[in-house]
Amino acid sequence: SYDYRLTRLNLALFGVARWSYAGFDFELGANLSYVTILRRGYFEKELFAGQRSYGPSRSANFSPSSINALCSYNLGNHRFRASFTTRGDAPTEEAVFLQAEYNNRLVENLATGLTIATELGYEYSRSNLTVSTSLFLAHHSRECDVLHYYDDLAEEYVDAVMSNISRLNLGIEASASLRWAQYFSSQLTLAVGQYRYAKDTAMKIYADNDNDLIANTNSHIKGIRNGTPEVVIAGQVSYRRAGWRATLSAEYWGLRYVSASAVRRTERVLSYAPSVEECAVLKSQQRLPDAVSLGVNISKSFRFANKEWLSIQLAVDNLLNSKMIYGGYEQHRVRRTSNG
Repeated sequence: SYDYRLTRLNLALFGVARWSYAGFDFELGANLSYVTILRRGYFEKELFAGQRSYGPSRSANFSPSSINALCSYNLGNHRFRASFTTRGDAPTEEAVFLQAEYNNRLVENLATGLTIATELGYEYSRSNLTVSTSLFLAHHSRECDVLHYYDDLAEEYVDAVMSNISRLNLGIEASASLRWAQYFSSQLTLAVGQYRYAKDTAMKIYADNDNDLIANTNSHIKGIRNGTPEVVIAGQVSYRRAGWRATLSAEYWGLRYVSASAVRRTERVLSYAPSVEECAVLKSQQRLPDAVSLGVNISKSFRFANKEWLSIQLAVDNLLNSKMIYGGYEQHRVRRTSNG
């Protein structure tokens, strides 16, 4: 029922330089950017009459520039590399307004997000074997988000602004590819990491019908996982010959948790918990069962004289018919209880 347009304009000037010296390869890149975000409403909402919902909003302007550096060194079959990046990130269009569907009001104290990341890698390669591994660390800070939900404590719909969100991702990734016979090959990949919120975040909660400030609180999400599986293993064995290809693959996902609700962990919600046990339940994060999947893929390709191809393929996923929960999330709604 709402007619509006979100416009995002990106202007960027970027360049990269590459050079070699004493067996080392270097790469340096830079990006100077300008981003402006604007909402134009074609529908006037009575609760936000005039320019509060109709016509153009104020522009939100950002300068999300970046610098990237890479260094690598080859020593026979060995390759070493190190990279570093610092990058600015403009918020998404929906995170710039209190309610992008029908409200021209910008979120207060908007800021450009900041990412600082580094990676160290090693690769060994020969005719029939390639092995690579890398260590990575990425810190994201000054991020923002807007949540829309029914707030049980205020008993009305609200727009909650999360600001200065900080996340820390670190881990190791490894892969190996081996051709161990003329027609047989195998691949294995592994990723183990931690993807957590690095600190608590501030939250301002506004009434959706008039933008009045309902609460100014903090959410205790430090150490909470952000929903990404922290252990992933995947492997496959392949056979190729005379147009035939058969692949048997397996995947494993472990240390999976539901996506957390920052609302449940705000001080205003935790203060209503009638016991230490219920407070602990609100702060806890449910772990999902590990998931394992086995699949098979068989195909045959036919080549005709006029260089045309016909390929027939049979694929079966989850061959074991395993029951898997793909994901989950915590509700923002909580039941208010009291001694009364």
